[in-house]
Amino acid sequence: MADTGGKLKPCYAMANWILASSRDWLTPLVNLLHQKMLKEQYLHADETTVQVLQEEGRKDTTDSYMLVYSTGQYCKTPIRIFEYQPGRSGHYPQKFLKGFKWYLHTDAYAGYKKVPEITRCFCWAHLRRNFVDALPKDIKSPEATIPSQGIEFCNNLFEIEKTLKELSSEERKRQRLEQEKPVLDAFFGRG
Repeated sequence: MADTGGKLKPCYAMANWILASSRDWLTPLVNLLHQKMLKEQYLHADETTVQVLQEEGRKDTTDSYMLVYSTGQYCKTPIRIFEYQPGRSGHYPQKFLKGFKWYLHTDAYAGYKKVPEITRCFCWAHLRRNFVDALPKDIKSPEATIPSQGIEFCNNLFEIEKTLKELSSEERKRQRLEQEKPVLDAFFGRG
């Protein structure tokens, strides 16, 4: 740092203000939201890679992860918390979700198996993406392929869900059993 007569350069002063604000004001708020989140029945979790430059003890090319935890779509108090982690180990969600005992909606990443006493629910959007990736790129009629059929099942579920948004949770459950169960039975070969 250059000598500025005992004063911090403006950029360092601003960084210190942000750090102090986060420590003194934002961290307690996030901790409160985190405790409230763990009391919900339905949570969503996902992670994505981020590149962190000049992180002590790590190469700039090493993958780090941003985990996001979110309350469900129909929750009265929407909460979304982002948590940086240097890796993708399942012990990170296990620690973050300690005390949560309900339904966790995720992709099929095995790391979430480390979270005890939850019911894992898998994401149809992630499954659909796998079907899209499996579509043959070199044929003239991909609509006749098995991946295309999988995409169609997912699309049918998404269309039904759009029509259920405004219903009460009880009516939404009833309609899902009535409208979506046949689609799911056909998908799993039970129809």
